[in-house]
Formats: sequence, structure tokens, C-alpha cells
Amino acid sequence: MAGRWGPDLESRQDVLLAHVGGVAVKKLFLALAWAFCGCLLSPGATATAAPLGGAQWIWHPETNSPVNAPAGKRYLRRQIVIPDDQPIRTAACSITADNGFTVFVNGENVGTGDDWQTVFRFDVAPHLSPGTNVLAVEAVNWEGNGENPAGLIASLRLHFESGQSLTFRTDGQWKSSATATEGWQTADFDDSIWGTARVVDWNGWGAVALNTGPLPTYDPLVEPETRTLSPEEAEAITTQEWLFQAEGQPLDERARQEIQWAREMAERLAKTDEPPNLNDELAELETLERNPLGLSPEELYLAVRRTKRRIMFSDPLLDFSRLVFIDVPERYPHESMHRVYPQAQLNSVRLLILDGLHPGGTVRKVTDELGPGWYWRPDVSYDGQRLVFCFRPQEDKTFHLYEVRTDGTGLRQLTDSSYDDQDPVYLADDHIALGIGRINTPSSSQSKIKSR
Repeated sequence: MAGRWGPDLESRQDVLLAHVGGVAVKKLFLALAWAFCGCLLSPGATATAAPLGGAQWIWHPETNSPVNAPAGKRYLRRQIVIPDDQPIRTAACSITADNGFTVFVNGENVGTGDDWQTVFRFDVAPHLSPGTNVLAVEAVNWEGNGENPAGLIASLRLHFESGQSLTFRTDGQWKSSATATEGWQTADFDDSIWGTARVVDWNGWGAVALNTGPLPTYDPLVEPETRTLSPEEAEAITTQEWLFQAEGQPLDERARQEIQWAREMAERLAKTDEPPNLNDELAELETLERNPLGLSPEELYLAVRRTKRRIMFSDPLLDFSRLVFIDVPERYPHESMHRVYPQAQLNSVRLLILDGLHPGGTVRKVTDELGPGWYWRPDVSYDGQRLVFCFRPQEDKTFHLYEVRTDGTGLRQLTDSSYDDQDPVYLADDHIALGIGRINTPSSSQSKIKSR
């Protein structure tokens, strides 16, 4: 690989191959391919942030055991400050509790639930106003035989008319009490004598996938629409991915780790032949580390990730602006799905190009001339002008090789046999190496592969 991707990298111009959704990726910039896949929308899905992404289970701190909480009602609340200059467009509270809850916003009862495996969602925009607000929850733990865990998990996400957003999640900053005092659900209630909620961890909650409503209905045999996400959708998916990458850690702690990793990345880039100027980014990290503005843990973490991303994108090796990749419906957790029945019957796989290495990049199909089928393993020519790929047409049982210009013109079929022609690779002399399967089997791992 060193010879292939060394001095010849610049001659490949601005196209880099990435195969997203399988284990095979041109080894360079694997992480970047995942960073950009947010520009696509999965079939039937909505591009909104995960309703409870980054939230933590919390409860009143009355026992050291997460599975032996006393039965009864507990009261938890969190003050929320909304900027005066940010009119609210939408505000939704996602919440559940083991075993039940009643949620209040500024003293108003906005909803209840009693199934901890279901995430309940409530529109709370009418109950919020600029300035100090409060999200308050009366949570209940029922009597139980044996282990009796108790927990509350919630997220309040606000979208402003400006396009910005703000999210508050359950964490160690919530206040809690074992008793209710008059007015405890209101914003002007003095909770200074209340204790701090405890973050609780029980693997039984993590072992059960929370039901967030009906699964999306779509036909996986039909190719989904190819479109570019709006800036709001791209932002939501990016935020969701970053919160997921926090791995459930407290976000202020994770922010400190990300600051250190970003500095280490900057140090490595400073040792390259053409080191980028990262003075502004390093100064931002120093400011964020001090947090003079008092950002919330989530705001701080996301701000650090944005700065870290700018450092990453300053790498001089990132001298290209487009990615070529395969989009496969998420039906099977292994790249061999293209040869495994019944997944091999899908004809909704796409060959796509992402133009713009940022969440606002545009995505397009390379060609529509071949009709439905299964695209696989594209490669980019050394001049960056052509793609070679294998494709199984809907009416065929085997893969053939095709070549097309990156602008979608000049499509031509290179092979046509009763056996699979797969895994094409451009060589430096402009020839193409490929694998030929001489035994057609349900799994390509069982085939005898020869190179030609």
C-alpha cells in the first residue's frame, strides 16, 4: 500500500475512494468516510437527533445499589435558561422512567408514562419562555420482587428560529428530593436545599433497546431517494454522532479528553512537511478548557468537537474534495451480504459521489443507466477521472465489471461471463486487476479466486 498511496496520491486529483457500510475501505481516511455519511438519509428514516442520545439514567441518591431502590415517588428537576434573543421554533421532551413518571414544564403537567421501555415524546414549546424555566419530573418506582432498579432518563431539545439548537439531558446536574414541597414544579421554586441526583448504571437498561415508536415503513427492495440533507438535518445527524461517540461518559469529562486528543493531533500535524497554522484552533481549545462563558457540559463538548474537526481537516493530505462510496440498505451486519441469500436479492444498492467534505456537501448518483441492482467495490483511476466497479444487474446472478467517468458519462461494460468478476483495482500503468470466481456459490468466501 505504501507505494500505491505514496508519491502517486497527488496524481489522483480530488477523488478518494471510500466504501462506507462494509469493512473494505481504501485504508486512508477511514474516519472521514464515516464523518461524511451523514449527507445521506437512510430509507424511511428521519434525520433528527437520537431522542435520548447522551442522556444518563438518574435517581435520588438514597442507595448505593442501582438495583435495590426503595419503592415510591421521587422528585427531580432541572433549571433551563433560554436566551432572550432566540425565539423558539420547536421544543420536544423525550422521556421515560423505571417505572413511571409525570413531567412538568414551568408547573404545567405536560404528560405521563408508565412503560420504561418506551420513550415518550411531548411538545413543550407552548410552555416555555425566554429566561429561566424548569423541567420537573415526579418519578415512581413500583414495588418489586427481587431486584428493583429505579431510574429516569430524559432529553429536552429546542430548535430556534435562527437555526441553532439547544439540548438539556438528564445528568448529575439535576436536583432531587424524596419529598414534594408546594410549588416544586415551578421555575421560581428555591431548590437550594435539594440534593444532587445520582447518575445510576444498571446493565438491564442498556440490554433492552428503547422503543422510540413505530419502525419506519419502507420497501427494502426499492431504491430509496438520493438527496442531500438540509443544513438542519446534517447538523442533527452530526450532533447525534458526536454524542454517541461520547460513549455514555459525562460530557464535561469527555470534553476534557477531546481537548487533549485535539492537541495531540495538532502536535502530529506540526511535524509534517507542510504544517498548517493552527494558532487559532489551539487558542480556542485553551479558552474552552477554561470555559469562561460557563457553557453546559453538552455545549462545551460540542464546541470542542467542532474545533477538533477543523484541526483534522487542516491535514495537508486532505487535498481532495470528493468521496466515492457504496450505499447499502442496513439489512446485514457484514460486507458479505451481497452474496448471502436473501440479502443478495436486494436491488437497491447505489454508487454515489459526495462533493464537499463537510456536512453541507452534496450527494449524487454516478449513473442511472444500469437500472436497479447491486454495486460493489469501486476504485478510482490514478488521474481521478474514471471509476471501475462491479455490478450485478437485477435480472442477473453474477457480477460484471463496468467503467464510467466521474461525471457519469462514458459508461461501458468491461466483462460479461457466467462467473463473478469482482474487486477491480486500477494499476499504475492503467491496467485493471480483478478477482474472478470460478464457482458460483451463495457466499463469495467459498469461491476459488484467481487474479487476472
